[in-house]
Parts: sequence; C-alpha cells; structure tokens
Amino acid sequence: MTAGLTLTVVLTAGARAASPAAAPVSIRWERNFDDAVRKARKAGKPVIVNFWAQWCSWCIRLDHTTYVDPVVVRKSQEFVAVKVDTEGSRKDVEVARRYCVESLPAVLFLTPQGRQLWRVDGYQGKGVFPHTLDNVLTVARRVIGFEDALGRNPDDPRALAALGSHLYEVGTTFYQMQCLDEARDKLGRAAQRDGDASPEDRRHTRMLLDSLKKTRKDFPEGCRP
Repeated sequence: MTAGLTLTVVLTAGARAASPAAAPVSIRWERNFDDAVRKARKAGKPVIVNFWAQWCSWCIRLDHTTYVDPVVVRKSQEFVAVKVDTEGSRKDVEVARRYCVESLPAVLFLTPQGRQLWRVDGYQGKGVFPHTLDNVLTVARRVIGFEDALGRNPDDPRALAALGSHLYEVGTTFYQMQCLDEARDKLGRAAQRDGDASPEDRRHTRMLLDSLKKTRKDFPEGCRP
C-alpha cells in the first residue's frame, strides 16, 4: 500500500469515527388530531393515537425503544399516527377526555371515522408491539368495511349488527361507555331490520342487546366502573 493510499484510509476512518451516529428512524407522527383523522379518511387507513405527557417516563421510553424499532416503523406505515399531549392544547385535552384516557402511556387505535378498534394501556416493547399492530390491522380492515357499507346504506342490517358487535366487544373489554352506547344504537337498529338474517345472527344481536341492558345498569356513568 502506498503512503498516499494509507493516509487516505486513515483519514476516512477518522472521519467516520468522528461523525455523529445517524439518528434512528421513528414512526412519522402527526401533531394535530383532526388533521390526522382527515388524512386517515382520505387514505382509508386506521389511526394510531399516542397519548403522552412530558412527565411520563414510560412515554419517553416508548419513543426511544418501541417507536424506533425498524419493524414497528415499517408496520406503522399502514396507519396514520398522531401524538396527543394530554396536558397540551384545549383540543388535545378534549380528545383525551373523549376517549377516556386516564393513565399513561395509552395507545389507541381508531377507524378513519374515529371509532375505537383497540387500545393499549401501558408500555409495550418492540417484541410485542408489532404483533399488536398486525392484530389491529386485521380488525381494522374488517371494521372499516362495516363503516364503508353503512356509508353506502345507513340501514344495512348486516353492517349495523357487525359494527354493533365490534363496539360491544371494545366497550366491554375496556369499559368504554361511549362504545357501549353506540353498540346499543347499532344493534337496536339492526334488530328492527334483520328479518332476512339467519336465526343464529338474529339471536346473537338480541343476546348482545340484553347484555347491554345489564351492563348499562351496572356501570351507568363514567369511562370505567
């Protein structure tokens, strides 16, 4: 190796060592909830809502670990992602209240119409969160299909029953009274229009309606029991 080539190699290696490490690629976050929902509706994608606050150490840990994982970043491209500061603007506080965010971190998954698909209360590491994204995306495609069907025909009994069943599941799993109230509305409308449905489907709709009556009596107010 010539002296000139040796010097070039040394200088190049030194420059690499001195240069700062490249910043990790992260989920691309929107900063305005309404803008994110509009983008989701235009793209037909579900929404990831990351609720956070400056004092929340686990929220910071999510940013530094889970949200910069290459697998998570790649899978997040199937969603529109937005951050909501629970102690930020009046609008952000209103969004947190609307979705009953009472502890942090909280990650909600919504349809383009703003309905809950699922939620994660607490920290999830990069080993678990990709599976959550996969599962939510599967559910999202199905539920968005129900919403699209109701957009074409608001009285579609099958779509009403299917969307009502989904909202019942989310509401009872996470004690979200807003979901349960809408589930009751959708299932009630389905029951008035499902004369052509199979006996099994009709029984299922009415079973959920009966269960909702008891649930509402047990938990009449608030986000959670």
